[in-house]
Amino acid sequence: MLYANETYSYEPDKKDPWTYSWITIDGQNLDGLFLECGFTKEKPYVFLNEFDFFINNLVKLTDAYGNDTVYEFERSAYVLLILSKMIHQNMKKKNTEELKLEKKRSFRTAVAYIRDNYMLELDIYKIASSVLLSESYLKHLFKEMVHMSVTEFLNRYRISKACALFNQTTEENDAELAKKVGYTNYSYFIRVFNKYCGMSPREYKKAENAEDPFAWVKESMLMVFDKDEIDWLS
Repeated sequence: MLYANETYSYEPDKKDPWTYSWITIDGQNLDGLFLECGFTKEKPYVFLNEFDFFINNLVKLTDAYGNDTVYEFERSAYVLLILSKMIHQNMKKKNTEELKLEKKRSFRTAVAYIRDNYMLELDIYKIASSVLLSESYLKHLFKEMVHMSVTEFLNRYRISKACALFNQTTEENDAELAKKVGYTNYSYFIRVFNKYCGMSPREYKKAENAEDPFAWVKESMLMVFDKDEIDWLS
């Protein structure tokens, strides 16, 4: 879309040049109309599905040029047909984007709840009900967003917290630390710790651990959020 009274600079690809079809449109409230099609002055282009539909109707539009009134009707009809198709496609795109944003919001709420309540007795039902989601939707959300189950995410987050606490002090009793990160069953804590760290808590405390315990969760969140959106995690 080339807006009136704006300056543009462009050139076609030398190996695969564009084909141009120009239509000049005058009228009132055109900015609002083309905004509904997806155009703005900052982004004066859109990506179209059913490309042949637009090409065919542009050809019919250009073929309908003449001085008779019937040609004016034809041209108006083709312009309206093209614009209505573009508006429909833009509406579908906006609905898809809104759905993605809603999923991101729901996922962030669930992760934030785990971050703030990992030390409590949690299960999928408790997390889902606390963030006003169904259990099945919550399970689907984690699988889609970070390719892991809610339980796996919770366990990995708790173990990361345990590692962070071990990095702060090696003097604290392991069983007491396990309770601090949500494990009342110490044997289970040992099994989960070994699974994600590849060593026991005792071995971990003796090793030099310079890595960020939350590196995995930050990496996982980059599958969903931009880099500047994940500072709230740890």
